[in-house]
Amino acid sequence: MMLAHLETRAAALGYQTLQLDTTTLQVAAQQLYRKNGFTQREKTETIQGLTVLFFEKNLLPNYQFASYSSS
Repeated sequence: MMLAHLETRAAALGYQTLQLDTTTLQVAAQQLYRKNGFTQREKTETIQGLTVLFFEKNLLPNYQFASYSSS
């Protein structure tokens, strides 16, 4: 899928985050982004009468750090 290729290429180039946008009218795009792990940001803009929504995905793995107790 093209979106997966985009994520892989962006990570290989050192990008940590992907940001995408769409409009409120493009419901299929919104669903695709959410299905693929993008979260909608609170920010919106109105451009030429269309409300633009912004989505973001962190490309870095979610590392869990072990906590060590000093004995």
